[in-house]
Amino acid sequence: MVLREIMQVYDSSLLDDETPEKRVEGFKEVLEEAIKPMLDMCSLMGNMIKPSAGNETNAWDRAIFMINCLVYIEVGVLFCSSMVC
Repeated sequence: MVLREIMQVYDSSLLDDETPEKRVEGFKEVLEEAIKPMLDMCSLMGNMIKPSAGNETNAWDRAIFMINCLVYIEVGVLFCSSMVC
């Protein structure tokens, strides 16, 4: 998993004098930079969803796709962030 590798590199780059709070705060900045492209890609892919047969709109399909993407990202971040602290 890429996020786990990012966490390991981040953790290995720290000096031993950082407090746990500083470690978490610093990693939040890394997460923000990593998550933004993920969200952009989910949005782009959601906009590419074609309407289902018989439907004139794909709003529900896009909404469900975005919710699935957000949940997947959230679960991954929560799992990996619990390993940092």
